Amino acid sequence: MDVANPNKRTEEQFVVSEDNWLITLVSKDSITFRTTLEIAKGCTLFSDMMDEQEDDGINQIPCPNIKGQELERVIMYCDYHYNHPGKEIKPKFKDLKSVILPWDWDYVSHLTKRDVVLLIKGADYLYCQKLINLCAAYLLQLARLCNTADEIRDLFGIEKDFTNEEEDAILKECAWIDDKEENSTRSPIVSQLIQYPV
Repeated sequence: MDVANPNKRTEEQFVVSEDNWLITLVSKDSITFRTTLEIAKGCTLFSDMMDEQEDDGINQIPCPNIKGQELERVIMYCDYHYNHPGKEIKPKFKDLKSVILPWDWDYVSHLTKRDVVLLIKGADYLYCQKLINLCAAYLLQLARLCNTADEIRDLFGIEKDFTNEEEDAILKECAWIDDKEENSTRSPIVSQLIQYPV
């Protein structure tokens, strides 16, 4: 499946059986997606929903908290990983690209930071934990390249909270932090972020 052209299967390409029928997922903005039950079960929300249903013939599931673009990306991820189990992302990885499947790297690295954040929210709603971990690890990889708090703010589009005078006062008040970071070229905030497990 092409990362640039996700979820373009025809219904005939899905493997359908008595236990794995086609279902329709309907996004918040009324976009519909067809997939199989087993692929949809890559998201715990759908898996739990199916386990609770007494009628095995459920055909349509509304997803009122996720837009079509994010739902399509989650389905694409689940579709690929149905046949290609991914690697678990261990905390304290050095280079994300070297610890994940090449498909995963292409999938996440082609997205904008805003799209990755929206995808995390969508995957969180559908409870697709492996996708949440992949996206969070990717954002952490980007943050690790930052050397200052200003670079992190630029990376994530965060407005500066303090005026320059207020920031200088805080830095003077917290001068002890620099004493602990004498040999580091990174800011204390970035150093803490790097040590935080994924």
